[in-house]
Amino acid sequence: MPAPLPENELARLAALESYGVPDATPSPGLDRVTRLVSQLLDVPIAIVSLVEEHRQRFASVVGLDVTGTSREDAFCAYTILSDEPMVVRDATADPRLRDNPLVLEEPHIRFYAGAPLITPDHHRIGSLCAIDRRPREPSSDQLEILRALAGLVMTELELQRSRHQLQEERAALELASRIANVGHVRIDMKGRVTWSEHARGMLGFDEGARTIASLFSALPERDVRWLSLCVDRVFEIGAPFYGEVTLQAELPSDVRTLLFEGAAERASAEDAAEAAVVAIIDVTENRRLRAQVERADRLATLGTLTAGVAHEINNPLTYIQGNLEMLVEDLEEIAGASPSPRLATMLEMLEEVRDGTQRVRRIVQGLRTLGRAATQKIEIVPLREVIESARRVCAAELKRAANFAIHCDEPGPLVRADQSQLVQVMTNLLVNACQAIDPSSVDTSEILVTCGVSANDEAFVEVRDTGRGMSPETQARAFDPFFTTKEVGVGTGLGLSICHGIITAHGGSITLDSTEGHGTAIRFALPRYTGPSIFGPPDRRRAPKVATPRSILCVDDDEPVLRALGRLLTGHDVHLERDAATALERIEGGASFDVILVDLMMPRMSGSAFYERVASLSPELAKRIVVLTGGAFDEESRAFEASMAGRVVSKPVSRATLFELIETVAGEKGA
Repeated sequence: MPAPLPENELARLAALESYGVPDATPSPGLDRVTRLVSQLLDVPIAIVSLVEEHRQRFASVVGLDVTGTSREDAFCAYTILSDEPMVVRDATADPRLRDNPLVLEEPHIRFYAGAPLITPDHHRIGSLCAIDRRPREPSSDQLEILRALAGLVMTELELQRSRHQLQEERAALELASRIANVGHVRIDMKGRVTWSEHARGMLGFDEGARTIASLFSALPERDVRWLSLCVDRVFEIGAPFYGEVTLQAELPSDVRTLLFEGAAERASAEDAAEAAVVAIIDVTENRRLRAQVERADRLATLGTLTAGVAHEINNPLTYIQGNLEMLVEDLEEIAGASPSPRLATMLEMLEEVRDGTQRVRRIVQGLRTLGRAATQKIEIVPLREVIESARRVCAAELKRAANFAIHCDEPGPLVRADQSQLVQVMTNLLVNACQAIDPSSVDTSEILVTCGVSANDEAFVEVRDTGRGMSPETQARAFDPFFTTKEVGVGTGLGLSICHGIITAHGGSITLDSTEGHGTAIRFALPRYTGPSIFGPPDRRRAPKVATPRSILCVDDDEPVLRALGRLLTGHDVHLERDAATALERIEGGASFDVILVDLMMPRMSGSAFYERVASLSPELAKRIVVLTGGAFDEESRAFEASMAGRVVSKPVSRATLFELIETVAGEKGA
């Protein structure tokens, strides 16, 4: 018949589970106890039995080739009902056990003596039992021995649990050390060293390295002297220390920076130092990430600066270009009526000035590209323009580095992309090509940029240099983040990985081909845009004659720009205002206009604020607002530009473009 359950069965099972004794795992400590039981009590069978919910499991057994039985058949299930040893002199005479399979069949148990295994919080989790195949009468000394050895079993189980908990804590500590990249070293008074697994890995030691000499062997000589002095001071006066160690490597990208922070280990606050404990923190990646953040901050600052510079250049460029247009038209009319060599020369001079303003305009566009926000602005982009923008940014470095050439027709293949990001890619590739050139071979070195359409109808750009080239190992890691072969502090190792991310985000690919000593070619390819082209030569169209005069309000804080707009819009009914608030008062007073041209960046009231006020007064009039922009400084202004898609014009603007825009906006009003 099965034994009844103890009153505290659930708590007892939880206590047993807390010891975490594994199945079928030898335990030398428990095996010694069962052998002692067999010898001292002169029995053939001795068992450490743990009584689980549905079975009894043998943690150690002598004399049987089994690992447990069902709980229903377990003699030990009765033993755990009392604190005292259970003795069965002849199982065949015991009503509880005489029909038990373990009595009727192998191992034919007759004698059984079991002492309960009692935990410190008084849970009986199993028993230590002595078993014989013949009836017996144990002496009181034998039962006392069995009870004492049961206590020894519990001591061993407590030790096993402590060791297991210690292993778990150590594993957790090692995991935390790996996550935080922190290891620790302990140096005792005799120079013996013990270290965490992660510290060994950081310093490249095997488990057998146990002396302070092995620690010092991993460090540069200057750091050995410093660390030795610091450890001596820990033992002399208990002084803590903190310092930085640089571990050199063959490749600059593998150089690591470690922080060593040490303190004294004492038995109590008053005792002398027993050991020096040193925390080792690998800050290599943190330094690289910090450098990346600092670089991003510098780029953000540069973006704000370039946007401001672009705005300040575009305003005077607007009235220079506007006045040039009017001068050229007037002189052409005069020359037509009264041709003369002098007028022809003057027209040539003005054309050269106009070409110069176009060149300045393209440079400013490049500055605005650098200043754009990180969010993508997808548009149709001619690759030749991307190359030229990057060339202008890198002009000084290219001139110092090599002979430079571009093989690409105007406007080059077209792609749908964020132009600022493509310029960033192109700039990175040109800078890398320049840095790959040996300064002593500038006159004979070349950097060639080619763009075109590949055999599989993709648009591509290739940057080829005759620099030092790359080894196969370097090529394999070239696109990895933070990988660099440059000197420490020169590069972040992010350039090519950023390029790869940008190109793949646009649905393209980037490849590298290099031979050590013979140069490198990097090519990126993008899906080609095959729609209608909107690019051509500089806009030299004449504005059409004004068929229908329009009422136009121009709002710009720069007076020369206003005057130039007034001249460009000759033939229309033009109203000029330098202050957005004053212009708003006119609208609030009932004035209405066919078209309103408003500058984006103005003091007191910006173009976006002006638009919002007009929209609240007259949504219909707000639809006739066109934004003139020389460059947006901040995210709010950029977002406003994006929301005004189709009604944003970048300064400087030609007269023909203005007239077309006015007719479009005024025509929408009529519709």
